[in-house]
Amino acid sequence: RVRHWTEEIQLLQEEMKRCLLLLDKQANDWNARSVILEFQGAHAEGVAAYAHKQAVVQKLISSGFRNLWSKYLSSPILDQ
Repeated sequence: RVRHWTEEIQLLQEEMKRCLLLLDKQANDWNARSVILEFQGAHAEGVAAYAHKQAVVQKLISSGFRNLWSKYLSSPILDQ
């Protein structure tokens, strides 16, 4: 039983790490979408503002999870 719970803890920690990596990737993807050359003027500004807002949302979620999970994860991924 102890081995089973140890494995469950390791799996959960891995899922936490992957979640943080995914949120960081999504934030970077949204930042990349902020510059779409096909749009110009007000439309381009709107697209950029929306993309930046979504990137911030992803970063805030990631930051919140990092704070919640910091005592359960000891990994460089938490230092981002």
